[in-house]
Amino acid sequence: MHDLPSGSNSAGRVLASQARCRGFESRLPLQPSYRPWRGRLLTSIRVSLLGVAALRRIATALALALSLAGCGLIPGPVRLLTGIEACYAGGEHPVFQGLLVPDPEYGTRIAGKGPVMWPVGYSARRAGLPWGAIQVLDRAGNVVATTGRAYMMAPVPNQREEAQRLLDSAGAIASPDCYGWDLVDCSPSSTDPDAGSYCPKQ
Repeated sequence: MHDLPSGSNSAGRVLASQARCRGFESRLPLQPSYRPWRGRLLTSIRVSLLGVAALRRIATALALALSLAGCGLIPGPVRLLTGIEACYAGGEHPVFQGLLVPDPEYGTRIAGKGPVMWPVGYSARRAGLPWGAIQVLDRAGNVVATTGRAYMMAPVPNQREEAQRLLDSAGAIASPDCYGWDLVDCSPSSTDPDAGSYCPKQ
């Protein structure tokens, strides 16, 4: 009967110890490999949510712009009927015309009457929010009238052929600017509560 090598038991013990260690290590928690993955996932989710929020803001802004454009509330230049060049010598007493309102074709009109023809060189712009009012500007760029306010306008003599033809065909109301009383604002304001005090009561 042969004796076993003296190192065999030692070798066996080493292998058993290694086996036990491997068994213990296999049951360790996997957090070191999980946490970086979770961080990347959360970062990706945050980025995605930010992207969705940005898209929603863009969509909302676009919808608002289209809505304002449809309602005619976008600030900018407005086409205006012009052509008045002649006035009566010495002027005429202005006649109450009514409330100035926007007109899609001529720029402005007197509610219930007809479009307004302004002097040559006048222009108009839309003031934007909150009301989208149209402002009429004189040759120097000063605001002389605004839709939503009532005005008196002086009558005028016959104009040049083309302007007179347009006045007649459109049924327009002339608004001259030869004298300070040719156009009178009949709507009181916070800065001038007595404005148009002699205008007829409506």
